[in-house]
Amino acid sequence: MAKCEADFPIPLPDDPKKWDGWNNYKSPNLYERLCLDPRTKPSSQLIEEHCRELLRWWQKKLPLKNQPSNPLAQLLRSGLEESSRYLTEARVELLDPDRRRQVDDELAAQAHEQWIAEFHKYLQFALTDGVLTDNEEATLLRFGAQHGLTESEMLAGRFPPNVTPQRAGQRRHDR
Repeated sequence: MAKCEADFPIPLPDDPKKWDGWNNYKSPNLYERLCLDPRTKPSSQLIEEHCRELLRWWQKKLPLKNQPSNPLAQLLRSGLEESSRYLTEARVELLDPDRRRQVDDELAAQAHEQWIAEFHKYLQFALTDGVLTDNEEATLLRFGAQHGLTESEMLAGRFPPNVTPQRAGQRRHDR
């Protein structure tokens, strides 16, 4: 899942250098565009509120379009033209229950894939010496289970040919 910064100060700071949320308007993650965290299951009312506040923030910046030499206008340039379209698209998509369910499923699948990749990074690190102790194996399996991975996802073809968690304990004793 894309990391979602749920920081949404009200009122929004006028200076974009004091708040990074303005820069999310073009994010592929619809929740992130509206500065929402999908894990909190935001209500329709909260979606509307965030969209309204962000649109209002961008509306206040529109006079900068006529000041091309202004450093703030240069910073916000593309957002001045495109932000309302992207924010409105996110609001419409997230308020449609079927589309929102699809977005949630896609984000969950992405997060799951990221956890599998992260698990295998830990696994490769643990196997640097070619041995996986019983304690290391238990820790890795616990880590994977805490992040919703099945045992088959954690073990399927991910071990080098000379090391498996079952053989690791035996190899350690054979030395």
